[in-house]
Amino acid sequence: MSLPAIPVNPLSNPKGTKSLCELCQQTATLQCPQCRVTFYCGDKHHALDWEGIHCKICPLLAPFRALSLSQPVGRTAQDRAAQERTDRLREIVELTLEEGRTLLFGGKHNLAVPAALQCLKFSKELYGTRGLDLVQPFLVLAEASIGLSRLGHAEEYLSQAKFSLIQPDKAKRTSQSELDLMKSKLNRIYGLLYLAQNQTHKARNAFANDIYLSSIANGTTHRLVAGGYFYLGNSFLKEGKSLVALPFHQLVIKIWIDFFVENITICQQDINAKEGISEKIEFGPSVQAESSETLKALLQHHSKRAYHFGDGALKQLLASLSMLYFLFRDSESAKKYAEDALQCDTMEYRDLDQILNSLANK
Repeated sequence: MSLPAIPVNPLSNPKGTKSLCELCQQTATLQCPQCRVTFYCGDKHHALDWEGIHCKICPLLAPFRALSLSQPVGRTAQDRAAQERTDRLREIVELTLEEGRTLLFGGKHNLAVPAALQCLKFSKELYGTRGLDLVQPFLVLAEASIGLSRLGHAEEYLSQAKFSLIQPDKAKRTSQSELDLMKSKLNRIYGLLYLAQNQTHKARNAFANDIYLSSIANGTTHRLVAGGYFYLGNSFLKEGKSLVALPFHQLVIKIWIDFFVENITICQQDINAKEGISEKIEFGPSVQAESSETLKALLQHHSKRAYHFGDGALKQLLASLSMLYFLFRDSESAKKYAEDALQCDTMEYRDLDQILNSLANK
């Protein structure tokens, strides 16, 4: 829980400068009492920023400010201080981006905005005000704006992301596959914008481009491609074309079940030891949130009879949720979904039964 913000002392600023709110860039009247380096126009924005991201980066900011203000003597000391400052900036950028994505997948669009704004702010400080390194925070801001029905803001952020994508990569930090993934994500969020504007045909074109570009980078069945198929299916479902949507959503289930089976196999020793996620696999908060929201949405479509999965696809869906919750360290939910999956009346996917029985008997 944050401490009450304290008033800004205008005399503490260098002459000719003033402190601005982290969220709206209006004149700040309050500052964080702990790190004393973030400023706000009022209590509302202080509370929103704290809940969205500041609670996680506040401990990093005070030492960062000390590094910024220090004046080390000697070339070696200066180089060491500069490297330490760069490392801390990079840590903050990575943390804020991951948190913003996690909040987006969790549907917490209002909280994703502060995280993305902080990511954008520190990315500019680390990499400069133009270039590919700004694309990701702009995309998070655009997607959050769509979720908040601020479509004008979303268009503006997407334009800035698109402009950043065409800037030359002078530092050569970005591979072609990473560039394809950025373009893929840009198309996906344009698709979401067009769906919100009821421009379904344009949305489908954008989702198709998303799938194409992410497939170039990772292949057609990688988990990073699943989102494109999911939203393409949703675009048909929005028009009541459930039979057209169904194959795309079945493919999403197939991608996620393959992902979880692979990782559960890696974690088999952990299952036997009744432990949770292994450190050998990549399963960060944003991946957890994306898979959870996607799979639960598909189960909801099935429950509401938007369409009906066959027993085979339903078994895969329930098995995916069971393995997801096991990796979440939620053994009770993992057991429930495993039992439901084993109840599916199908001879398909019997190879899942060993894993499901293991999870059902936790």
